[in-house]
Amino acid sequence: MYDINVFGPFRRRGYGSAVLAATEELVAREGRTALALDVVGSNEAAIAMYRRSGYEVSSMSMRENL
Repeated sequence: MYDINVFGPFRRRGYGSAVLAATEELVAREGRTALALDVVGSNEAAIAMYRRSGYEVSSMSMRENL
């Protein structure tokens, strides 16, 4: 999964979790066994939501602005 975007005024209402759950259900119904996603490292709210949903870090990219 590449992007879930919930606009600021609508955050913390369960929309992101609902989209994630619906996506997981669809992917499982299609016979898939895993779902991967990207998340910006500084997006602590999204990281917390994904962790609550059972996601773990599987890789990490890092960079330095010069």
